[in-house]
Amino acid sequence: MSELVVTLLEKIKSSDWLSSAAIIFLLACFSYRPMRELLREHKQNKSKLLKQALDCEAIEGMEKEYIRSLIVKEQFGLATGLWADEKFRQLAVKIDLDKEVNISMRQIVLAKEHLEISEECNSLTVKLTKGERLKSKVDDIFGKACLFIGICLILLSLVSFAFIGWQSVAFLLLGVYFIFIAFFSAALSKPASVAHQIEPELEKLHNKFFKSDS
Repeated sequence: MSELVVTLLEKIKSSDWLSSAAIIFLLACFSYRPMRELLREHKQNKSKLLKQALDCEAIEGMEKEYIRSLIVKEQFGLATGLWADEKFRQLAVKIDLDKEVNISMRQIVLAKEHLEISEECNSLTVKLTKGERLKSKVDDIFGKACLFIGICLILLSLVSFAFIGWQSVAFLLLGVYFIFIAFFSAALSKPASVAHQIEPELEKLHNKFFKSDS
């Protein structure tokens, strides 16, 4: 990693922008996994600190119960990826275990920002505005277009290599850039897209709980 940084500085000084762009892309790729591990380690350290606080004899009563609830939230989040309050977690588990409803915990995690607890009955419902639905569709179309352009540019770089040599790397890097944008756009549209996808199943579950309560 350090060697790449040194090489990058040398390329920038020599105004070799093509090589600099390639090295920046490699640095971004190599940094992704360490950053994820760092964030996970931070959450695990937070959980350890909460456990230490729970063992502290000076903390008792309501404060101890509150810390215990935070520990449960952190441990559940680390195990499932869902950080939410107790009621939301219980409903998510209930839905995930219901064999009649085709919704997984992973889908609930992805769509969480568009889910809310129904006031009519003890169930989760989708909350999506027309603007959010439209934005999700636009992001999806834009992402697919960028993916197509990216693939075409990569293929063009392979074909043009025989004619312009290593200069064709510019097409390759541009293609990779468009593919990166495509994945980024897909990530932005994913929560609303998943929420829209599971909406019929949640509605089915909502009606089931509503009938059982009545």
